[in-house]
Amino acid sequence: MSDYYYSATYNESGPSTIRFNIRVDGGCRRNGSPNALGAAAAVFIYTNKDPEKFCEIITPNLRPTSQRAELRAMILALRIALEKYRRVETYTYKPVLEISIRSDSQYAVHCLTDWLNAWDRSGSVWRNSQGKVIANQELIEKALEYEDILRGVGSVRYFQVPREQNMIADRVCNDEMDKYERGERN
Repeated sequence: MSDYYYSATYNESGPSTIRFNIRVDGGCRRNGSPNALGAAAAVFIYTNKDPEKFCEIITPNLRPTSQRAELRAMILALRIALEKYRRVETYTYKPVLEISIRSDSQYAVHCLTDWLNAWDRSGSVWRNSQGKVIANQELIEKALEYEDILRGVGSVRYFQVPREQNMIADRVCNDEMDKYERGERN
């Protein structure tokens, strides 16, 4: 089966399992400068219809960086998946949800998987194994809030993919920043 899929398993009451395949990307122009501009994109890939694209601009007041944009893309995907799941209509139950999120950002994927388990999260400030403060903790915490809710009804998996396999999300992200810079979007 292609990794571009959306599928559902049905029984007499409606879907019993819903699967979302989501591509995400975050980008930042003028990274590190006071007038940096970022965007976060999430693209839901379906077999039965065109991809559904979501994007948010990250303005300078939100301190955009490439890493923050990548994490915001993860948050956007998780939030939209939860919203879609809550709108599913069934007669007597809610179906199981299976989410696969693919990103070309090693940083974002590792923040929500491998590194997360190695960090000391016992205090209000998280630290890595060398005792250094974890950057972007508030965004990681927000992603984990959504993930915890979603894991209560199914599974969430993250995959790092080569940039060439993530071009659809990259394009959405860059198109949105282009529109913003041309004044076509607030």
